[in-house]
Amino acid sequence: LSVRGWRHYDSEHNGKPYTVPEGQYLTRFFFVSVSSGMGAISLGNCLDNVYFSKDPLPLENTKSRVTVTKNVTGLDAIPQNYSVTFQVGGSKQILTADRFTQQGQTFTASVTFDYTELSPNSSQKLTVTETGGNVENYRQAISYQVTGGETTLTGETATTQQFDLPAGQSRSVTFTNTYTPTTTDLTITKTFVGLDEEKANQVWGDITFTTEGKRATKNSESVTAGGDGTFTATATISGLTIGQAYTITETGAGLDGYTLSTVAEVDEEGDTATAEIEALAQGTSVSFTNTYTRDTGTLTIQKQVTGLLDSDSAANETFTVTITGPADAADVTFKDASNSDKKFVLAADGSKAEVANVAVQVGTNLVINNLPTDEYTVQETLPTGNTDILNGKYYFVNAQNDGKANVILDKNGKTATITNNYAP
Repeated sequence: LSVRGWRHYDSEHNGKPYTVPEGQYLTRFFFVSVSSGMGAISLGNCLDNVYFSKDPLPLENTKSRVTVTKNVTGLDAIPQNYSVTFQVGGSKQILTADRFTQQGQTFTASVTFDYTELSPNSSQKLTVTETGGNVENYRQAISYQVTGGETTLTGETATTQQFDLPAGQSRSVTFTNTYTPTTTDLTITKTFVGLDEEKANQVWGDITFTTEGKRATKNSESVTAGGDGTFTATATISGLTIGQAYTITETGAGLDGYTLSTVAEVDEEGDTATAEIEALAQGTSVSFTNTYTRDTGTLTIQKQVTGLLDSDSAANETFTVTITGPADAADVTFKDASNSDKKFVLAADGSKAEVANVAVQVGTNLVINNLPTDEYTVQETLPTGNTDILNGKYYFVNAQNDGKANVILDKNGKTATITNNYAP
């Protein structure tokens, strides 16, 4: 009570309601006289009632009230810079992030607008307008309801339809903002280096790109030739959330007989086979470049003879073989046991490469380096009848496996052995 009569004060005079801090289990409120019409702060100040509530104060007979409640769904948390402004008539109030409380998956806050200028039995027509509420990387859909008796309105705009506010009564307006992440498509470009078109298509058919349970869709079933001997293809992962971090993983890029090195680039950054995207943006692309290096090994050819009574009879004897291997062995060169230059030549149909009339010597290994890993056949040119006489003492009987040796060459190398049997 003051010289001006009874007056009403509430927390809205301080800008917002008082929020009890988390973990504070005892709260004391003190009322202090700061001025007096009589000039003495110890005299002339009376408190008629103190009211504590999480809800707005009871409506006085001379007032009308609009309570605006804001519900937010679709967000894991309210961003610190979040704010929304409500305007009712000529009054505005702002809800900031610290005003919201979480109830399940919904964040809620409210403001009240009180009106004292209405005469008894009169009313005024109002609208409530919401502005703001934008959240980066999300789109929002707004719905509202006006309640408080006979009126219920729904809509998809930020301004309500006009409604009546009778003197001494209240209306509740609820705005619900549903936020949906903004999504985009991610394009993946795949480049093959060191493969021909057939093998690039083979690998492209096996490759997959995945992230967060999503699998890329290939934009073509085959690769496209580049001008520099490379081949490229693209794939797309749809429905990724803008602003979110992603790890793009490539699997199935290996090829037997080749050593693979992969560089992954996200907007020209990155050096591993797994591409890391810190924050996906509209138009972000990922490039995987796979460089294939042909695995090679060393093929060793041994020539042995059996059935001799003296081992010296076969010393330094030379035999002739033909070596057949994969097509990409073409042009590999070496020297045979007679010191002649030899080279693998591609067959007319392109299916294999071979070299004939290769001299091998008993007791000396013929070593051929840098051959592509694959299957090789070494076939000796066998004598007919008893025409092959060793040291004038021994004649040819037969050759094990008809003079043929098959090996699967790997990076560790392999040895092919041809064994001939002789008799005195």
